[in-house]
Amino acid sequence: MPVSDVLELPRSVLLALWLAPDPSGARTDRKALLRAVQGDDEPHEVVTGDGSPVPLSEAIDGWVGGPIDVAALVLAPGDAGAAPAAVSGAA
Repeated sequence: MPVSDVLELPRSVLLALWLAPDPSGARTDRKALLRAVQGDDEPHEVVTGDGSPVPLSEAIDGWVGGPIDVAALVLAPGDAGAAPAAVSGAA
């Protein structure tokens, strides 16, 4: 199996991993983060807590450099334990 297949992660997981605090205190490279999450696609949007769509680049500006808690959950095939209740049946 090619390494690229093994390391392919959902964009939401990539975003969480890039936003996780660096123990060394290094700052996140905003441009590298956008390239990693968006790839060659058009700019993406995220939905804020109040339901408003915001360009990913603007959301990152608010997240990078500030205190933030992130988590990346990846379901294993057949394991719906980490899925939200609304989608656990489908998972």
